[in-house]
Amino acid sequence: MKKIAIVFMLVFVSIASFGINNSKVNNINKSDTIKNNKMKNQIIELAIRSHKTTVSTEEFETMKDIAVKSLVAIKNVGPEREFDPILNIPEYPSKEYIGMTRYKSMRTVYKGMFNIKFIRNLMKLLKMSDVVSGTFQKPEDPNFDYINFANKENIVEIAVLRPNDIKKKDFLLKRAEYLKQLGKEDEVKNTHAFKTKWGFKNADVIVHFTVYNNKQSYEQFMKRSKNLDYIKKFNSVTAQLIISYCTVIK
Repeated sequence: MKKIAIVFMLVFVSIASFGINNSKVNNINKSDTIKNNKMKNQIIELAIRSHKTTVSTEEFETMKDIAVKSLVAIKNVGPEREFDPILNIPEYPSKEYIGMTRYKSMRTVYKGMFNIKFIRNLMKLLKMSDVVSGTFQKPEDPNFDYINFANKENIVEIAVLRPNDIKKKDFLLKRAEYLKQLGKEDEVKNTHAFKTKWGFKNADVIVHFTVYNNKQSYEQFMKRSKNLDYIKKFNSVTAQLIISYCTVIK
């Protein structure tokens, strides 16, 4: 029984980073997703991973498409979104796949663990993946618009962090102040903070997003951010698991 439970845990943190080539899948459960962009109890799965060096990109992407199709076919799950890193801090040796999948609630996450078809499709995929982080996030803002928070014109900074020599509650206060100031910058469209509810790997992380207006805004801000005191202060209490600057695939 213990082995089965571990398999179930592995399964659900393995899929959000895997985009689907067939865009029609995004229309599944439309009444539960597209029409309700803002869900009070929504949970966002965030997965960051690469494929093992022994697996080809073609094999990996074929298998991931099958797995994600199984996931978003589950009632109250989806759509999934996919992001392409243009810069990772720290740098990783292989291509990182970053994706998100929305669940109506944590109850939906737990119910999905018993979807046999989905689990079957994921077993091979799990063996192909190297996971950086796999977590389930609850937006601090109950009106977080999962569908529209970022579009293809934007650059999205996905920060997966830990406190550095500071208590978690103090770190969260400093992050709130940091995001407040960051949100006032002309180049920034918006910022979004999350609370980690559960996860498979590196579940102790603290996550937030920063959305830049466009690539030019992102590049301008990167140049001048090095001289901003509030960023230096926040960075001094931050341990970075990964910060990815991404374009939006879908």
